[in-house]
Amino acid sequence: MVTILNKSCLKLSSQSIKRLLVIGVFLVPLFLMLVASRVYANEKKDLARQYYEQGIELQENELPDSALSAFKLALKYDRKYADAYHQIARIYMARNTVYDRFRATNQLDKAIHLDWNNVDYRFTRALLFIEKGMNGSALEEFERVVRIDPDYYMSYYRMGLIVEEECLYQRDLIDPEASGVIYFRKFSEEQRKKVLYYYNKVIALNPHFTEVYYRLGLMYYEFGQLDEMISLLENAVHINEDDKNCHLFLGFAYHQQERFQEANQEYKAAMALMDDDELSVFNTIDLLLSPDEQKEFEKAGRYAQLQKQREFWQQRDPFFLTKTNERQLEHYSRVAYANLRFYIPLKKVDGWKTDQGQVYIRYGKPESMYRTRAELAMSNGGGGSVITSKEVWRYPDFDMIYEDRSLMRRYVFAWGDSPDNDYREIYNRLIREKPEEYNYLPDIKQLPVIADQVSFRGDSGLTVTNVNAALPGDSLHFILDGNNWQALIQSGIFLRDADWNPVTQDSGTVMVQEDELSSIGADRYFFISRDVTESPGTYHLSVEFQDKASGKRGVYRTDVVADTFTASGLQMSDILLATQIETDTLVRSLQRNELRITPNPVRKLVPGMPVYLYYEIYNLITDKNGMAFYKIDYRLGNDKQKDGVFRKFFTSLGLISQRGAITTSQEYSSSASTAYQSYRLNIPAHIQGNLKLDVIVTDLMNKQTSTKTIEFTMESLE
Repeated sequence: MVTILNKSCLKLSSQSIKRLLVIGVFLVPLFLMLVASRVYANEKKDLARQYYEQGIELQENELPDSALSAFKLALKYDRKYADAYHQIARIYMARNTVYDRFRATNQLDKAIHLDWNNVDYRFTRALLFIEKGMNGSALEEFERVVRIDPDYYMSYYRMGLIVEEECLYQRDLIDPEASGVIYFRKFSEEQRKKVLYYYNKVIALNPHFTEVYYRLGLMYYEFGQLDEMISLLENAVHINEDDKNCHLFLGFAYHQQERFQEANQEYKAAMALMDDDELSVFNTIDLLLSPDEQKEFEKAGRYAQLQKQREFWQQRDPFFLTKTNERQLEHYSRVAYANLRFYIPLKKVDGWKTDQGQVYIRYGKPESMYRTRAELAMSNGGGGSVITSKEVWRYPDFDMIYEDRSLMRRYVFAWGDSPDNDYREIYNRLIREKPEEYNYLPDIKQLPVIADQVSFRGDSGLTVTNVNAALPGDSLHFILDGNNWQALIQSGIFLRDADWNPVTQDSGTVMVQEDELSSIGADRYFFISRDVTESPGTYHLSVEFQDKASGKRGVYRTDVVADTFTASGLQMSDILLATQIETDTLVRSLQRNELRITPNPVRKLVPGMPVYLYYEIYNLITDKNGMAFYKIDYRLGNDKQKDGVFRKFFTSLGLISQRGAITTSQEYSSSASTAYQSYRLNIPAHIQGNLKLDVIVTDLMNKQTSTKTIEFTMESLE
């Protein structure tokens, strides 16, 4: 039996083997086909990945068309490559056409179908909604992103941008009905709270993302929270010290609080981090010139342009007493704000290039502004047309109107059917007449400076310009110190050449006692007097004061001519009007600097107050004994009493006197060719108003004459 069983097993094994061999003939090729298919599929995925990576590299090298081809090849080898669909959608979005946005939508839908909860795909879809003008859908998509990934900070940032635009749009919106105005402002306040939440959330998630600081800072500024803006940006600079815009917008915030030195430091820090193109936007004066001036500026060489820019800013520096140029800081602030407020993200248009940005840079913040809603106007025939939203900026002497023709809240100059209501034409006319404007200080912060200047001959061919200035006592802020009321006043006298380069300056600080002010009638004044010695020529003069306690500032500017006093020919200096001239008994000769003269730059007197004059006479002819002989005529007249033509003629011949005039004449002698003359003139009480005094000097040796005139006011006591 055993033998039989063994043979049977052997027989069955042979049959099994045969069957297996038969099955193997069919299965092995199938198995090999499956293996080959798997290898081929892996090879296709490898190829797809290679093409995808190639596409990413081409994108980084800014070759979008080549990148698009690479991503399409990746999909040819792997139809489920979701990232490739996503990248293709981004390339289509960058083209920013209606058809490409449609194609981008199709590609994104495929990517999201393959990976439903991918936050990057959904974030891109939200951006696509923004490009389509569907901000509501974009917000929903961003909200979905943060539900999936609560740390996706860019979604919070983008939500903040959308709500910020709506908030600022509603804030300035008006409606003919008062209830509408209230509604808009209430809605704007609700939106503001959301914006603050979104932006602060971004900072909490990623404090090194600098752009959010700019936007949050803008919101603080627009709603009058300057302290919060400064605190935020100071923190931003501390965290991101190499970010130029953090420094730039912190400088802007300091400038709004008139912290000029701190603003200047931050602007310098920002500019040190800018490239040449960015620097040119801030430093060029091209944005502030008239069209004709712009053409001349563009034609000038690089060196000449730098000279023009330097002269432009020096000329417009409103207060030389400070170390900063407030006008230039204002320009930096205007450019910074324009770039922050009017930047168009989708079109990558810098704010300074927009219509609103250019007006803002030239003329600053409008006194007021408002915005109207777009409306649909129906005609009698049943048709309709859109009345665009308007934004109106009001300045003291002109208005500027913009409109949203694209219906995308991008405001441009309002169009009109004639030059009188076409605001691009109005703007072009305006910049020809008034290329730019800047008001340094409001009236309540200004000191009323009164100043006068006279020229005398100096040594070695130089000219001495005597500058006298006054401040009304009631404009100063006195503080009680013990038993004395006193004010701390900083003053400066600055002389600049024809190109506004510094020539000389004299500045200092003095404690003014209230009981030491000089009186002219019922008014009291603080006076200063300084001498500036320079070569003859024309100069720009600036007389400046600052009341340290109140912060008020005052500036008097004028062009002065430092006369040339030649070596031959009779000449006179200017006439210095004074309230008092006293001679020191220890002084043997009557030289100007040896007299105690209290100047009267106010050029105002009251009845009973004598007129004191000081002037100098040069180049008198002397006889063999060194003596000079001359005559001085004084003629005082009231400008309200006019002489006729014939009377003027006979007056000029000396045959009759001027109507209403007081004349006096006196002869003098001098032991030198130069005479130093002081004179006291008493004016009768009945002569009042604006008076003109002619002083005529005649050299009795050769009959040469020289005349100087001074004008002043004799006030009435009534």
